Amino acid sequence: MSTTTSPINASLERVWRAIRAQHPDVPDAVIVLGTAAYTERGGSYVGHWAPARWDLAGERRPEVLLAGELLSDLREVLHTLLHEAAHGLAHARGIKDTSREGRYHNRRYRKLAEELGLEVL
Repeated sequence: MSTTTSPINASLERVWRAIRAQHPDVPDAVIVLGTAAYTERGGSYVGHWAPARWDLAGERRPEVLLAGELLSDLREVLHTLLHEAAHGLAHARGIKDTSREGRYHNRRYRKLAEELGLEVL
């Protein structure tokens, strides 16, 4: 049985719409699948928020990338989408939510993530 990204992306888009229904300040975004990225210090990340990445019919739209490696763990998929939604909230509200050139989340990010139901350690 072969799997295409179309049904997967449709499901991810439904989850994003459900997040936005509960938190209307979260911007609409283009959801894309990719691979985990690795940093110079050996860390990795499995998602990202990129404002104004896409141009759709003259309208700039943000991108939410989700690493395909997560697809076997639905809890991690939801966690990552909520994590990126918190960055979306920060962007929509004009809040700087990271420090050191985006390497670290700050207290403002923590507050937004908690607003979305995430527990930030």
